[in-house]
Amino acid sequence: MATGPQPGLFLSVVRAWATLNRARRLPDVELSAAESASTFFRFFRSKHVSDFRIIGATATLVLLVYIVLILAPFGVLDALIATTKPEFAAIPHSALAARFLEYIKFVLTYIGPAIPIYGAVLAWAYLSASARLGIVDLFACEISTLCRVGSVFDIGRRYMERYDAVPLEEEHTAEEKPTRAPTTFVSQEEYFPVFANNSKDLEQLESAIVNDITAFYTYMKATRDSQRNLAQIKPSPAAKAGPRTSDAGTEAKTQANPEPDPWHDAMANMIYVTFLAFESGRKAIEHLIEYEPTAAENKIVILLTELKCYSFLLRHFRQDQLRYSRLRQREQNYKIEVPELCRAVVLDHGADKDWCTALLTVPELGRRYREAFDELPPFPGQFPSDAQIEEMAWRAS
Repeated sequence: MATGPQPGLFLSVVRAWATLNRARRLPDVELSAAESASTFFRFFRSKHVSDFRIIGATATLVLLVYIVLILAPFGVLDALIATTKPEFAAIPHSALAARFLEYIKFVLTYIGPAIPIYGAVLAWAYLSASARLGIVDLFACEISTLCRVGSVFDIGRRYMERYDAVPLEEEHTAEEKPTRAPTTFVSQEEYFPVFANNSKDLEQLESAIVNDITAFYTYMKATRDSQRNLAQIKPSPAAKAGPRTSDAGTEAKTQANPEPDPWHDAMANMIYVTFLAFESGRKAIEHLIEYEPTAAENKIVILLTELKCYSFLLRHFRQDQLRYSRLRQREQNYKIEVPELCRAVVLDHGADKDWCTALLTVPELGRRYREAFDELPPFPGQFPSDAQIEEMAWRAS
């Protein structure tokens, strides 16, 4: 395939220097999607590889100091100054050539070996940083995809509908009961291949990130175990599906059904574990994904399920002092983080096409927030409607 003329060495150096300065100094909000995905750019910017940047900077400083300390005692500076004096012209060319060759030999002898060592250090730092960024991307992709699948199927709403549904035994008389399918929950698929095959590589990341990632996978596996356990429990025909939300009705419910219904308790616990999994996934995403439009969009998608489960749990565990207090403790964080996220997407970046996906999800986030707290997220003026958001996204795109 024919190619155009290649840039010369000088032009290539100039472009490389300009790219380096852009990678180091460009504000995050001005980065393009391609630049944010570039390993070269991320080496100079990502918080995940700051230690490798320190190693590279230290190696550069050591090399410069070494060169100065080696050259200074041998009169290199004096020789350069001497070239500006009139008597320099009287020195024979052969003598100048001999002295020049002597300096070249000295440089090759004492400084030459330092250059490959310095290059090896930089290459090791860059390759190690690239490997760590690859691990970060793998876990970010798997966690965000798993949470996205849950939100696409709206599992929070489905679990609550299943919880509130009348058990099968109540829907039919003995004569017209359908044949029940086997209740055993069997899952042969491996949904966590990245974690299964790369869990050892987590030791490269910081402890806070490792905690959130490990918590996410642990809760997700606990959710699957809860589904298996739920499939083994037969719903009681006399059980009422509604959660214990009313203080006034607690006594009546307790008298009508003195023993707790195992199926509904197991279902509520599964929703709780699902909520914890999505919460941990959101925290992991906040650490792992640094490109702001992608991070915001993933956080909103996760919050759709997280807030749905949270609103249910607040009502259901009102009489459980321990779990209810732990749930209420999260309320203040939601009331700070969700409005800030909405304002950042709509007001700060509503005209940016890279934020369109996150922008289109904001109205549904507002509805889920209102279900949990009986109010829309605080917003300057009126919270944007679906039509307003669609118009903004159309203009941005």
